[in-house]
Amino acid sequence: MRDKITVSKLIFFLCLSFIAGIFFAPSGILLGLFLIPASYFLTKNRLYAVFCILFFLIGAFHFNYTVYKVPTEIDTPVYGVVKEPPSLSGKFQKIVIDYGNGRSLLFVDRYEKYGYGDYLKVEGDFNIPEDEGYRNYLRKEGIYHTAFYPEIEKKEHKSSFFLSSIYNLKEKAQENIRGAVPAPQVFLLEAMVLGDRSSFSEELNERLSVSGTRHITAISGMHIVIVSSMIFYLILFFKVKKRWAALA
Repeated sequence: MRDKITVSKLIFFLCLSFIAGIFFAPSGILLGLFLIPASYFLTKNRLYAVFCILFFLIGAFHFNYTVYKVPTEIDTPVYGVVKEPPSLSGKFQKIVIDYGNGRSLLFVDRYEKYGYGDYLKVEGDFNIPEDEGYRNYLRKEGIYHTAFYPEIEKKEHKSSFFLSSIYNLKEKAQENIRGAVPAPQVFLLEAMVLGDRSSFSEELNERLSVSGTRHITAISGMHIVIVSSMIFYLILFFKVKKRWAALA
């Protein structure tokens, strides 16, 4: 008897195949193409194999495109849009701009005023990070170059209404938190709820690392599970079927 294809089982195997594509991409795609059909042959359901091979190839392509399709040079001036609210780190303000063929990370003065959706003209030295670990960390976000203290001219403002609403909601939540909780406790709460660690001092970062509690200040799978569970049971409270609540 053939295995019954359920939505949850299909999603699980598709995600697994995508991850396998990323894993086998650098060492040899043929090995993965052999292993996946062999494993799904045991289920006696060829539909699994077809979709899983497809997602395996998508994963392999995604890895190779992200790692190897990196522009080595960038012409200035660069015109790009700020893709997310700037973040603070020590004396710097970090800004991510999208210029069409990729993204760049700008390190500017902490007190300059830039925001999501600003269209900027940037002139300066754009470099590929020398540290391989940091370089690969940025590449997964599509960031290929960094620039320190470039000359920036704000041209206009371009933004998505949906994302602007989300970021405005985050700023409003931050204002309410800061009005209700005193410092320094408010800094820890902002990190746990909003993922904002820009107000952390070096001493606090060190204490969290030494105590092994740094993970509670990062938005992680644990936080996603908590929020998802809250939404799930809230929907069930209104007598919605579990299937639709899970989908939501």
